[in-house]
Amino acid sequence: MITLRPLDGGNRDAVLALRVSSEQLAFVSSVEDSLREAEEEPGGRAMQWALYDGEIPVGFVLISDNVEGPGYIAQYLWKLSSTRAISGAGTALPPSTLSPSTSVDGRASR
Repeated sequence: MITLRPLDGGNRDAVLALRVSSEQLAFVSSVEDSLREAEEEPGGRAMQWALYDGEIPVGFVLISDNVEGPGYIAQYLWKLSSTRAISGAGTALPPSTLSPSTSVDGRASR
């Protein structure tokens, strides 16, 4: 099952090491580039997440929430990337991946 976990010191290096397939390189920025972009746009209030398949990190999500100012869309999916391990492997990200059981600040809502 694919789950969403906050990006933190315990998984940051593993997520930074993830790579998309060579066919996707022209379309998807690296995790490192995505994090740098978020730092350059602090008003976007980026929230960083890791995608896991069980206990294995397989992707990265950058969400913008509670933005600063009218130049930003209020809430949006900024970046989404997944490794070759799940891209095209018939593994889908169900709508429940961003479920009410995990709030945007990473704390369980129950």
